[in-house]
Amino acid sequence: MVEVILAGASFDNQNRGGQALCWGAIEYISQCYPNEDIIISMLLIGSQSDEKYSLSKEGYANIVLNEIFFTKYDLAKAFIQHRVLSIFGIKPKSKLAILFNDTVNFYNINGGDSFSDIYGWEQFYNYAIPSIIAILCKINLVLLPQTIGPFNNIFVKKLSRWILKKADQIFVRDKTFNFQLDKWKINYKNNTDLSFYMKPQITPDLDIKLGSIGINISGLMYFNRYKRLSDQFNLYPELLLRIIIFLQKQKKDIYLIPHTYNINNPIDDDDLSAINDFYSKLPSTANIYILNKDYNAPQLKYIISKMNIFIGSRMHACFAALFSNINTIGIAYSDKFIGSFNNFGLAGNCIRINNMDKIKLEILFEQIIGIINNEDNSNYLKKNEK
Repeated sequence: MVEVILAGASFDNQNRGGQALCWGAIEYISQCYPNEDIIISMLLIGSQSDEKYSLSKEGYANIVLNEIFFTKYDLAKAFIQHRVLSIFGIKPKSKLAILFNDTVNFYNINGGDSFSDIYGWEQFYNYAIPSIIAILCKINLVLLPQTIGPFNNIFVKKLSRWILKKADQIFVRDKTFNFQLDKWKINYKNNTDLSFYMKPQITPDLDIKLGSIGINISGLMYFNRYKRLSDQFNLYPELLLRIIIFLQKQKKDIYLIPHTYNINNPIDDDDLSAINDFYSKLPSTANIYILNKDYNAPQLKYIISKMNIFIGSRMHACFAALFSNINTIGIAYSDKFIGSFNNFGLAGNCIRINNMDKIKLEILFEQIIGIINNEDNSNYLKKNEK
């Protein structure tokens, strides 16, 4: 029996990218221990009741998943018991401290892109604390494939470098920050995003029309008020409108697809809320369909795989298309898009729109239409499948 810890993602995440990382991590860990029974303890910040369940119905008969909710106080207490009490031969009583004693590897996903202060230093620290505890407790720390950096705050940068120096294994999913990792003499390996390993789940209730185009609208960019990124996407709705009108003239069926959303309690950057607001303002809604059910990440991967072309503003929505060999256009707000599209040989399909003005909007719109019209354009996987 192998016991491991998984931190930095959640199955219940309203961001389906976070869900995709969980499913991908489960499959990845499963492949690391192909002939073993595995207990995966998933650390989640909060105070809910812990849960334990088998993943046999999902095809993982050898895996038991524990969801362990913790506070920063719980982690501090577990660290003291694990490191201090053991010196005096006192057996720890904290379930976390006991878990630290039994754990083989401590895997951290850091939300896929939160080993950075792009979303603010507080979010960075919340994701980094489990890694710090793993290092202090001398547990093998594995940073699963993710985006590293950028770091703007000097203290975040110093702490990040310390964690990277102490980690036992580091996997990065794009090469954007590799030059700095090399400069710091960090040992790392390039790997694909974990969502590659996530298996799509058929959604029989939805019949996608042949030749359709999927468009993921990001509430982060649409509402344009997300922390340090606020007011950088003033013309994003206009760009979307231009694309929609063009596609309608081409008589295309268009599916508006949310990827970060909550049906019952929409969040500030909710994609479905953005889609509904955008849809209500369209001069014409001909041939436009909204996905407004509570689909999980594997289901959305299946739905996106049925599109002829996909235009995405959430990174993992784009990954679902790229890993399904779909011609994909990324409307990007961060380096993680650029690095990931580069991995597929599709740098020209990634459109960065931060602080876009009217002139740049026109240029980028023409670039997007050029990609849509180029029927021979295909992604890296198709080019290399032979």
